[in-house]
Amino acid sequence: MEPASRYASSNVLAPVPPGTPRAVSTEDITREPRTVTLQKGDKGLGFNIVGGEDSHGIYVSFILAGGPADLGGELKRGDQLLSCNNIDLRNATHEEAAQALKSGSKFLYIEKIKY
Repeated sequence: MEPASRYASSNVLAPVPPGTPRAVSTEDITREPRTVTLQKGDKGLGFNIVGGEDSHGIYVSFILAGGPADLGGELKRGDQLLSCNNIDLRNATHEEAAQALKSGSKFLYIEKIKY
């Protein structure tokens, strides 16, 4: 008997009992836009953005631990920002997006999509 065939039976998976949650696949994840509400802290929103070049969108690149974005838990690294307080960010430059996020409002309503 070859070594590989000796262990073949140990690779058989047991049937999954009914009602057992299954792993989420990429097909299960929808890319529907969601609105996230963030309240600015003393030091801003607690996240960085990248993008705004060649109309490729604005993305969250970093979430500061303990900052408003982190504490809110809804904004994640890699999310694409679609709008901020009804300002469309889909084709915004980096500077335009940064200005929209730094606007005078204490509350920001950010429409985002998971990338």
